[in-house]
Amino acid sequence: MIVRGEHAAPEHTPDRPSWTCRACRQPWPCDPARKSLREQYTEDPTVTALYLSSQQQDYLDDTPNYEIDHLYERFFAWVR
Repeated sequence: MIVRGEHAAPEHTPDRPSWTCRACRQPWPCDPARKSLREQYTEDPTVTALYLSSQQQDYLDDTPNYEIDHLYERFFAWVR
């Protein structure tokens, strides 16, 4: 997005296929993305989990050499 001739700060969304955050370059979902998702879906964390399950599947499709032991921690452990 461009704002008045300047580049706006990128959102905390995944940069595929690396799955790093576009804004902070941390593994996605980064802490700001997690906070935003919690705020968006505060009334129904199940929706967050469903969204993240689809994101995890995309991650698996993009990352053939993924480490399975970190997937739960990365995508679901914080959704409570």
